[in-house]
Amino acid sequence: MRLKAGFYALRSFCEGGDGPVITIGYAPSADTGEAHVMGTRRGGQVILDAHCTMALVHVEGEEANLELAVFLPDGYPEKAVRIDVERLESDTKMAAPVTMAPAGELVHLSGHVEMVGDTETRPGQWLGARSGEARIEGFAIHWPKRPLNVDLSYGCIVMGLGKSPNSLTGGFVGTRRRAAPITSVWVDLKGDDADKYDLAINAVFAKRGLTSGASGDILRGIGPNDHLVGLNLSLKDVGKPADIPLPAAASARGASPVQTFRAK
Repeated sequence: MRLKAGFYALRSFCEGGDGPVITIGYAPSADTGEAHVMGTRRGGQVILDAHCTMALVHVEGEEANLELAVFLPDGYPEKAVRIDVERLESDTKMAAPVTMAPAGELVHLSGHVEMVGDTETRPGQWLGARSGEARIEGFAIHWPKRPLNVDLSYGCIVMGLGKSPNSLTGGFVGTRRRAAPITSVWVDLKGDDADKYDLAINAVFAKRGLTSGASGDILRGIGPNDHLVGLNLSLKDVGKPADIPLPAAASARGASPVQTFRAK
């Protein structure tokens, strides 16, 4: 299916809970356009079925090809499957949506996700998903306005390859396009000013689900075959701890730190 630049809604008309399942994907070609498909994912792919009847497609550039595959359950009658394609964008350009980052968030993530490829998040957003099976194969943490006296050190364990070398802010850990899942992950605050920041780490594993930690904690799934599917970081500047006031008596004693003696 070839689509020109714009926004589209794809709708299927499948009857019954065990009807056909349609997968939608971007089909690379010589065209200069690129398609982004949004909808319910199963096994890393956007699908249409009796329960998930609509998906959205955004085509950028000139034109792009979409690949649709129809899977029929055993015993389902062979008949035409209806899919409607509706263009949502008019001739007038639509205003781009504005996404506001959560207040105070300092970092964001990028990485390589199974069936998605290289992707980048905004501050506060998840890399990957909070549920599902599509594995995160590698990631990097970005801190655009990082001060000189603090940094993030992070790493992971990759199934079959072992522990990856730790990286500092901006560096990539893990793999790309090797179908090698991550089984453990950690992030540390380093530097003289590390105590000025609060770091919270959330990781979702396919079997274990959500697990959370702080700087220095190792987050892992259930057993060596559980793999990372979602990652989220929150880093905020909490400043220096307030000075503890001295007791009144001590303050009084220290009110005149220099004593002057006069000769008689």
